Amino acid sequence: MNNTTSLEHKMRSVFDRLNTLLDRTDKSLDKVDSIADKGVKISSNINSTAEHISNSVSTISKSLNTVNDIGNKAISIYEQYNESKRLDIEMQKIQNELAEIVSNHHKEINLINHIFSERRNVIDKLFLVIDKGVLDRNDELVFMSMNLINAVLEKNPLIILQEYKKNKIDFNNDKPLELDF
Repeated sequence: MNNTTSLEHKMRSVFDRLNTLLDRTDKSLDKVDSIADKGVKISSNINSTAEHISNSVSTISKSLNTVNDIGNKAISIYEQYNESKRLDIEMQKIQNELAEIVSNHHKEINLINHIFSERRNVIDKLFLVIDKGVLDRNDELVFMSMNLINAVLEKNPLIILQEYKKNKIDFNNDKPLELDF
């Protein structure tokens, strides 16, 4: 019996160890299950974080596109501003040229009026001399005055305007014109 008892004892010992091993295996499996559950949760968190990062990258990309569009629009506005300034300067030059043309036109009109006014004064005075010559029966005075009127009328008054344009003579001063007849 000793053998049997010894065998029983050995078997019991093996069973006890097997039970202990099974208990440890169960505990290890519980730990593995717990670790697996944690792994699944971590994996889920990683997926959620990856999705969040992907959404953030997409939002940042859209924001960068918006910033890029704003930058392009700012450049376009700056270019339009510069073009506007260039056009303002060009318009000012044109306005200055126009003002000079108008000023020259007024000077020429004043000159023409002055020339014809002087001619009118000379002719009027010569007619007064003719009237005096007729009253005094001075044929020589009448004849001389008529020749002078004829000379005034033959002279083209626009030649003075051409000389003005050619030499830019200042006719705005108060000196009377010297007409060459």
